[in-house]
Amino acid sequence: IELTDQIKIDFATQLTIDGSDQVGGVTIVHYDVLFRAANNLVIRHMRFRPGRVGVDAMNKEVDKCDADSKNAEKKCTTGIDAVTIITCNKCLIEHCSFSLGSDETLSIKGSRRMVVRNNIIATTITTGGYTHYERDGWDGDVTKAYHNYGSLWEGNDDLVAHNNIWSGFQRRAPQLEASSYCCKDGQENSGGKEIDGSGGCPSGYDWCWGQNSSPTLYVFNNVMVACQAATIIKGFRGSVNVW
Repeated sequence: IELTDQIKIDFATQLTIDGSDQVGGVTIVHYDVLFRAANNLVIRHMRFRPGRVGVDAMNKEVDKCDADSKNAEKKCTTGIDAVTIITCNKCLIEHCSFSLGSDETLSIKGSRRMVVRNNIIATTITTGGYTHYERDGWDGDVTKAYHNYGSLWEGNDDLVAHNNIWSGFQRRAPQLEASSYCCKDGQENSGGKEIDGSGGCPSGYDWCWGQNSSPTLYVFNNVMVACQAATIIKGFRGSVNVW
């Protein structure tokens, strides 16, 4: 399936995406897939390969960066993950493969009660000499970025990841962060609550940890192949079980 732009799937409920009955499998190419505010989502037997087509198209827009524009971040940041999942509740990802992004490869943020198992998360196009652009803040300089990262998982709770393979990354295989995608200083991050192209956080305290919250992650029986840095735990204040 050749995409001509990013796919955004918002507020999906009781959705199953299963490529197992397709002869030769199902592969999504050229652009990335973004899921936001999903409930009971299942993704299985799929392949995601953004590659260079979408990145090349976005790189041509970099000269249009405008610090005062609402769309500036999109024009100035051209890196894409193969799949990004934001605020998913009761979700399962299994028997899929993710590769050829240009930033991270499989990122999960602000999600609850989620299982990621029996997947392959593999190298980005950066290893082939391609790059993307990023800007440090709304008024920062735009610079080339050479990211070959696996998975950035931040602000998740009750997430189980087992029997996966991360292969060929510089780092983030995966990187587990305590900062909640939907919170700021222990309160709801109102700026990220709406589905408006940049947010994705539902209302409700369940998506924003209080001072006494103790999120739990279980990451076990995974394999890291040819990765310069394996699992990274960054500022996590809950319980991370890695073995």
